[in-house]
Amino acid sequence: MSTHSRLDRLRMLKLGIADDYLTPTSGTRWWLEDRLGPTREPLYALPSQLLKCLARRIRNFFTSDELDQETRFALECEQFNSVGMFLAQHVPYHPLRRHGAELSESDGILSLLTDPLDRARYANALRTIMPVADEVRLRLDAFVGWLTTNAQFRQERDELRSRWHDAVLLNGRFLQKTELRSEVVDFAKGRGTYAQYRSDFMNFYRRWKIIAFATWDLPVPAGANLGGPAFANRLVGLEDDEPSMSIPSTIRLPAHLKPQQFLEQRSASQLDEWVAICEQRGPGELRYTSFERICRLNFYWNVVLAGAYPDRLRGRTGKLDDVFAEFFHFHDPETSRKLRQSMNRAIKQSAHTSH
Repeated sequence: MSTHSRLDRLRMLKLGIADDYLTPTSGTRWWLEDRLGPTREPLYALPSQLLKCLARRIRNFFTSDELDQETRFALECEQFNSVGMFLAQHVPYHPLRRHGAELSESDGILSLLTDPLDRARYANALRTIMPVADEVRLRLDAFVGWLTTNAQFRQERDELRSRWHDAVLLNGRFLQKTELRSEVVDFAKGRGTYAQYRSDFMNFYRRWKIIAFATWDLPVPAGANLGGPAFANRLVGLEDDEPSMSIPSTIRLPAHLKPQQFLEQRSASQLDEWVAICEQRGPGELRYTSFERICRLNFYWNVVLAGAYPDRLRGRTGKLDDVFAEFFHFHDPETSRKLRQSMNRAIKQSAHTSH
């Protein structure tokens, strides 16, 4: 972990990180300590609107210098559409952003297609699903909310991190399930081979239906191929053994047949709880919307604020409920309190189940 305080790290960013921090050319400890500087560990931004809510609702939560530095960093990240910086790079992360039109950007598939016909077909498929884009994105973001409060997922992620964190630092990024080529990576001495590194990550990704990490705190969920060409399955992280449906333009399904009945499959045991939620067999108050909100609440409360200002959260739970009620645009602050309680119950229940 960084030995610098959060305020020190925010001040260090004034040194011109975008111009001065370069892609690593060697796996030296000097590069890790000196070149990555304040972003050797993730440095997350508090959204400018959340900063305003905190400053307005909780007097003296920030010093004037802290608020100035936090605001400067928040505006920088919002300009780059990121949630913070890690390994000298901005971190885009769609589950913490708005929905709708961003679905077409999130997969990044169009940029990977070189054949004009393939690009046209996939662009047409994206236009076709835009009416349901919000619903698709809501489900993906809700899955992230469930994952990041799931004790078994977090335990296995921490084990993966303890084995391969240095390799991620030396490579300057995470291995992605959807990348089409292998990349040579420098490793810390005694940590294993590239084959082991790739196998461990790919097995983890397959097990938990994700395609990468943006940071260790932020898993990237596998997407969906809704009307795109078949080869796009791999690009969104779908497995070869997962059910799919492809039909030519000359065939129309009978009206009484529903595609879902062809696509059902048995989930792995670690995903049973999520499948129950999808089938509305989970806890009564926890549905997609709840877990999408939990995704953001858990990140900004338990990861960013608790990591940056732990002492200032004590004894202020009620006021923080008010802060997040305003941030989430809830009409009733009680909604924020109930969401926090649901989040805490989900975390505790998951921890109990995993043992």
